[in-house]
Amino acid sequence: MSRWLGAKAKDVRARLGMPDSLPNVAGAVALLHTQPSDDLQIQCKDADTIIDLDLAAFETKRKTLATAQRAARADLDTNQKQRRAAAFEQSDIDQPHGLRALWQRVTGQAQTIGKQQRAQRLDELDELDREEQETLIQRQLYERRTLQAQAEPMRFRHALTQKTLNHAVGRSLQVDPMQPLILPVDEVAVSARLTIQQSPETILELISDKNEFFTRNDIVRRLGHYIEYPVALQQAVEQTLQSDELVLVTNDANPRYTTRTLQALSDKLREEVLAMDRNSCHGVASHHVDDAISHQNSQLQNRVGASLSDEQDQAIRHIVGAQQLSVVVGLAGAGKSTMLAAAHQAWTKQGCRVIGAAIAGKAADGLQTASGIDSRTLASWMYSWKNGKHTLNAGDVLVLDEAGMVGTHQMVEVVNHVTAAGAKLVLVGDPEQLQPINAGTPLRNMTRLVNTAELSEIRRQSSSWQRQASVQLARGHISAALAAYDTNGDVHRRDDQAQAIEALARDYLADERESGVRHRRLALAHRRVDVHKINQTIRSGKQQRGDFEEEHRVNTAHGLRSIAVGDRLLLTKNDRDLNVRNGMIGSVESIGDEITVPRQRRRC
Repeated sequence: MSRWLGAKAKDVRARLGMPDSLPNVAGAVALLHTQPSDDLQIQCKDADTIIDLDLAAFETKRKTLATAQRAARADLDTNQKQRRAAAFEQSDIDQPHGLRALWQRVTGQAQTIGKQQRAQRLDELDELDREEQETLIQRQLYERRTLQAQAEPMRFRHALTQKTLNHAVGRSLQVDPMQPLILPVDEVAVSARLTIQQSPETILELISDKNEFFTRNDIVRRLGHYIEYPVALQQAVEQTLQSDELVLVTNDANPRYTTRTLQALSDKLREEVLAMDRNSCHGVASHHVDDAISHQNSQLQNRVGASLSDEQDQAIRHIVGAQQLSVVVGLAGAGKSTMLAAAHQAWTKQGCRVIGAAIAGKAADGLQTASGIDSRTLASWMYSWKNGKHTLNAGDVLVLDEAGMVGTHQMVEVVNHVTAAGAKLVLVGDPEQLQPINAGTPLRNMTRLVNTAELSEIRRQSSSWQRQASVQLARGHISAALAAYDTNGDVHRRDDQAQAIEALARDYLADERESGVRHRRLALAHRRVDVHKINQTIRSGKQQRGDFEEEHRVNTAHGLRSIAVGDRLLLTKNDRDLNVRNGMIGSVESIGDEITVPRQRRRC
């Protein structure tokens, strides 16, 4: 009972009495059956009505606050414009008269002095405007936080009511409403509003951070997040389109643009890539390559009774070749890790230091586990390089896995560091799969500039239809791939999301019960809110099963969480004092004043 309620045992005894005085399960069920059957349904409806009224009242408060804050911003904007106009009217009145004014006009000083005075006054007004706007923003953020804080007791009451009724009416696997997912407020975006309203063309920097090419509609959409009034928005769009930073790429019915900065980076990267392709000083002796391939074939024969395919053999010889830049395009499951393991052995025999990198920590861990190459996230390597640590040297090899996810800005930095050090760069990925988070598609562009090895034969799946479906997924033919899984009975439908999540959780728990907790299984979702629901639903099943001896409520950056010994936690922030990195996971060993979680490499 204490575990179900999330309360201490002594508190439960204080409220309900000693265990000996309470009915057993059978007695409690019999007692419930004697109650009017409609009572619980009436209570559910009453609770829903109360919750709806509370939410409606809160929504009214929220809308009222939003309207008042919008009006305050408009009033401030109007007052600042009026003050600016009055200031310049006053400056005209304060201009010198008589002989002094005549002398300034005769000597040509009048215009210069006037410009200097106007510029000085503009600076003073800009500074005053910024201070007032910043004060208003901070006050409005405080008002929002205050309203949010007022909502917490209401949410707690609703959560407790819903949890009690859910259990009462037999809703077994449910998300715990007392453990909501709280996503952080993007206060940086709120502060950016000032800059964009004063200099709308700065929106180009935000747009081009994620998109190499964009349209006028993209500019309007992004500016609309920061400028509410139609007239001001139209003026901001026109000002942005006149920016010197904007470059017209195609002038058709729907013109596309890029920025001058991004275009210059792309041109620079192209020149560097061609220069690296002409550099032929990084070859590995042929006998080292042959030995590595022979060793890898022997291992495959012993392990799975197979050997390297022809395209894997060719890819190995390609990346250990003399060029400073080597590119391999391979589908997921096509044997890239096996190829890299053989290449790693050949480079090591040649005396080369080999390091690996990937955008995600999980991918970096996978690269190291599968190929033996010492690997970290690309961001971690770049941070070290900027601080003069773990820098590349002549003859070193940098293997960049999932290179299709690297944007132009980051790729330029990598190429610059590699060429300055005289090292070799090996890019492995598929430009048709996950696209870069940041602007640009440098891997795709590189495949058009240099010779590229290709791995297209899927080796991870044993069934031919699964291999074909993997190719379809990689090439974006999602419907065809799902149809193949559906035909083979591997797609299960439910009427709504709640039913789908509960069915997924039951299958997960059933597999865990049959196969054991040491066997790995994975539940996936795209959005964080859905991941949270799946986690909570699976956890509710484990609670009912009695998997947790004692749970502790812990406040996290994303809300209140119940944690027990054996839970696996994902760390979402770097902390040098604890020597942990974002993306690390571990299982809880003990909980006291502190939670003890041994660090582990991130694995599914």
